[in-house]
Amino acid sequence: MKISKDVWHYKWVASKWDYRPSALCWYFWKLVLTMIWWTVIAVLGTLLGMFAIVVLTIPFWQWLVPVFGDLAMSIVSALMWIAIGSVILYHYREYLYCSGQLKQKIKPYKEPGIVSQYIHAKHRKICPLLKYEQ
Repeated sequence: MKISKDVWHYKWVASKWDYRPSALCWYFWKLVLTMIWWTVIAVLGTLLGMFAIVVLTIPFWQWLVPVFGDLAMSIVSALMWIAIGSVILYHYREYLYCSGQLKQKIKPYKEPGIVSQYIHAKHRKICPLLKYEQ
């Protein structure tokens, strides 16, 4: 099976790992586990960022809440949404970069996707070897 070095999943795996698997099954699971791992890191980073914003604003609460009341809650809520939006936009930009959409227009899809090829290989109980090409 041939995998182009221009597809988003190759760029994703290559940017996160030094080793490239030689079989489809290993490649597929490395891709899936990498995506799950970076999603967990993004969620934890977002939660940690939200927690840091709340903790950093605690000294100001004693002054903000009596003076501004609900406005203080709105300010903290807006800061948390800005943090969440920043993380989402960062990962969306990384996705666009890895898929090549930032540099060029979307090319028409010609080959079956990596998931359908993995399912087909699993059904045949044969995991094909991979060949990386430009």
